[in-house]
Amino acid sequence: MAPGPIESLAVSGPAAHPTPLLSIAKNAFSLTGGRMLLALLRFAVALVIVQRAGLDRFGEFALILGFVFVAEWLSDFGLADIAVRQISADASRRDATLTAFALSKAVQSVIAAATMGGAIVLLGYPEHMVRAGLIASAAVVFYGGVQVYRVEFRLRMTMERDVAPELSSAAVLLASVWLVTGGPVSVEDGRISGSATTIPASCACSPRQRCRSA
Repeated sequence: MAPGPIESLAVSGPAAHPTPLLSIAKNAFSLTGGRMLLALLRFAVALVIVQRAGLDRFGEFALILGFVFVAEWLSDFGLADIAVRQISADASRRDATLTAFALSKAVQSVIAAATMGGAIVLLGYPEHMVRAGLIASAAVVFYGGVQVYRVEFRLRMTMERDVAPELSSAAVLLASVWLVTGGPVSVEDGRISGSATTIPASCACSPRQRCRSA
């Protein structure tokens, strides 16, 4: 008996890029160039704080920033990579996975922000440091919202859309820090301004061109 037509294998993951080499080169260039520019912007922020607010204020900023980094790690916990792998393995579960991921980010980011604020209060830092820490804890919530868009960008292999919001956030941070340094306003107000910019920037870069609740 003659063999029947061979059926093509169905791929459950996201559609492959029509030119994989071009996509890889574009993503590599975007990530490398974007990270270098991001590092320069953050270095500029440090210089502005030292020059305009002094070493003491920079030390306080670095301390709060350390708390923010730990809280952001708690709000991330590697779930973005798990979501990407799960959707790539079974595209039919895309909506359910993204919904569950968004809900987990909403809960995790609030818990991480509250933990960060509570830790700063319990450690007995001065009042202005506690106020700065509570303001900066809002940045952790914004970070959690951005993770939903990062899953989308990774699935579509459009890493330049992931880097662009970070660059816009760093630029707003630099401008905000320039405005608030030297005055009675905490430099963490600049930090929260930059973090808040990341969500609308990610929304603008989203392939679907619409905001989704995180």
